[in-house]
Amino acid sequence: MYTKILLLVVFSLVLSAALASYKGVIVESVYFDELAYAKAPAKNWGIKDELRDKNLMSVLANIVKLKKGKIGEIIHNFQNTSRFKWIIREGALPDNVNAQIQATSEGASTIVDLEKFQDGTDLSVARTIIHEMVHAYLTLYFLYDHTHAKIDYPGIYSAWSSSMDPDYNKIQHDEIERSLMDDIAIALAEYSAITGLLLMDDYVYKDLAWGGLDYISRSDLTPDMKERIYNRLMAEQLNKRSKTEIPVGFR
Repeated sequence: MYTKILLLVVFSLVLSAALASYKGVIVESVYFDELAYAKAPAKNWGIKDELRDKNLMSVLANIVKLKKGKIGEIIHNFQNTSRFKWIIREGALPDNVNAQIQATSEGASTIVDLEKFQDGTDLSVARTIIHEMVHAYLTLYFLYDHTHAKIDYPGIYSAWSSSMDPDYNKIQHDEIERSLMDDIAIALAEYSAITGLLLMDDYVYKDLAWGGLDYISRSDLTPDMKERIYNRLMAEQLNKRSKTEIPVGFR
């Protein structure tokens, strides 16, 4: 199993190529740097803020205050588990890639592209950072505490073990959809409360929790639901409150 963990894996979001190419859609990617990881184990842990932008720093500072649900547990584990280290910093990324995470000898390192966040609301930025944090946590959990990780997330373990060429990004996204969506929504509602944002109906936070995931292909979501999710994500990311139909080919 550890052989699979240490293979170089390049990830892309489950979103279709058409969706990823649409202006404004958040795209994140993950990859594992085997060579860098093999050099030395991580020596410390926690959530390390290496951001320069004051607004991004403020959003992250409020995220680490979250206490509720599994997101609160993940934050607690990052702050209290040896070798669980997540670094977040800024950097330029390719078009339509707003954030990228990699696992190296330092731990899990996330790069966010400030340019892609210029028009987004703080809530949209918070959603992106929380999504990336979940990726970082799941990656480190299976690296450093595989025995307990496969008990807590058997779906990841099963999908990974049964595939000769596992797409770990898709596997993680499937797990997020399966067991973490409600918790991301709870975290976004809690973030709104502690930062003084206007509180919205629960379904709004649940819609936002779909950001970075492939809601378009879900057969259990009606076209109207997909359009509502799309408009909510675009409204927060572009900071505009206008209703737009999902472009042809996105339904």
